[in-house]
Amino acid sequence: MERLFSLGRAAGRTVTGTPAVARQRNGRLIVFVRDVFGEYWYIRQGYPAWEGWRRLGGFGTSSPAAVTHTILTSTGRVPAEVEVYVRGDDGNLHSAQQVGVDSDVWRWTTVAGGIKGDPGAAMRRNGDGVRVFVQGEDDTLYSIVKNRLGYGVWEGADPVPFVGRLSVGVDERGRPIAFVSTGSEIRGVSRSEALGMEWVRRLAVTPHVGSPAVATTTTTPRFLDTTVYVRHFTRSVREQPFTEGRTGAQTDLGGDLSSDPAAFVAADGRRHVFALGGDFRLWARQECRSGDGRIRYANWRLVEGGRPAECAS
Repeated sequence: MERLFSLGRAAGRTVTGTPAVARQRNGRLIVFVRDVFGEYWYIRQGYPAWEGWRRLGGFGTSSPAAVTHTILTSTGRVPAEVEVYVRGDDGNLHSAQQVGVDSDVWRWTTVAGGIKGDPGAAMRRNGDGVRVFVQGEDDTLYSIVKNRLGYGVWEGADPVPFVGRLSVGVDERGRPIAFVSTGSEIRGVSRSEALGMEWVRRLAVTPHVGSPAVATTTTTPRFLDTTVYVRHFTRSVREQPFTEGRTGAQTDLGGDLSSDPAAFVAADGRRHVFALGGDFRLWARQECRSGDGRIRYANWRLVEGGRPAECAS
């Protein structure tokens, strides 16, 4: 089993749940976690090393969801900063929006009440805002859009029993899509103008524990390249690609996890995987691409106080 590279603990506290990852407008990654007391923290990618942990504020019962999006106005796109969604200790959905790039000031807002589990969010490909997904208290999966006019109307999908948290990506038409685990497969739900919220994907993944992390990219107008990351019962990360409708071979990325993984596609197209290790510290591993097109991963590395994972390792 390969050694992990750790981002450390949030100000020395034990963290729990699943981390969330977003990219600031200047390209720097930012990772969010919740500690065992319910408080939220974040750490920002620096050059060459990661910065220290900072307190986001707020108290909640869910893992965080993070997204960077833009707002489409009559004069053009207004770049918004990172926005984080959590289930508060009052059971409501709350958001914290970064005020300025690289800022440590966050504006908290209550979005809705009565949600269950962890929220998810993704930017809409047309550049007009973000779609947020939550599990309602009736176990239905709901979504809502935030754009320049504020939040829209909640819409629900047909109930499908699922376990754990949801993971959100973007499909080949630029629509946000939420993935959940039923225990034996990964299901995806998105919204179409004609049919509203509908279940549109079934991805067969070998036995796994917990919830999926999904990284989605589009290589053709017709197909969605989806890479699913799950925690195997051996506590390692397993990667399984679905390319142009075909199921690829599963790869063991190693590790000794105490959380579900989080995945993110950076501006350069490389995938990054984050997870809590067996020591409850935050670790990361990034995708590398060689000149001949082969894809591999750098070693797992601890983030806090260390250099980012290098492809030469």
